[in-house]
Amino acid sequence: MFDALVDDILSRRLLPGAPLAERALAERFGLSRTPIREVLLRLQGEYLVDFYPNQGAFVRRLTPNDVRDLFQLREALEPLAAGLAATRRPNDEITELMQAYAALGDPNEATPDAMTELGERLHDANAAWSGNALLLDIYATLRKQTRLVRSMTSTHHDVEAVSFGEHVAVLEALRLRDAVAAREGMMRHLQRSHSVVIDLMIRS
Repeated sequence: MFDALVDDILSRRLLPGAPLAERALAERFGLSRTPIREVLLRLQGEYLVDFYPNQGAFVRRLTPNDVRDLFQLREALEPLAAGLAATRRPNDEITELMQAYAALGDPNEATPDAMTELGERLHDANAAWSGNALLLDIYATLRKQTRLVRSMTSTHHDVEAVSFGEHVAVLEALRLRDAVAAREGMMRHLQRSHSVVIDLMIRS
């Protein structure tokens, strides 16, 4: 049930602000209300659900402050990971990821979902290739919130196409084992993404 609800939220089948009534969830999953409440509390701990007194649980609505807090952490963490990954990344895995990017072809003709999926693979690989177990653990705690924010841009082809180009630049720096370029490229990408998300929130 937990994984199913996470997937529903991150794929936006359950939109921000959607109610999560315990009775309806119990009927859907064939569970009693006690384990339902435990799952909802776990989702709250993942910053995906909010509880309101006398109202119940709802899919979390991100605020600009939420986005700011997340990107501040990502901007501290992921460029550091990129600098480490440039010197530690495994040859076979980076070759596989580069082939996946090449196979996608022209980003102007690719779907936003395909570009988003590749972007997630790059960010995940960047953290894993850092070789720093503590960094990877911290990254993992941010991953669901990051995917929730990313779902806000995944329907905007122009936004994802720009991100695609930035990802390719970071990947090339990693291939060349250029720690400075990888670190700076990741920082530029995150700072621009932060601005884009805030702009989308203001316009929505």
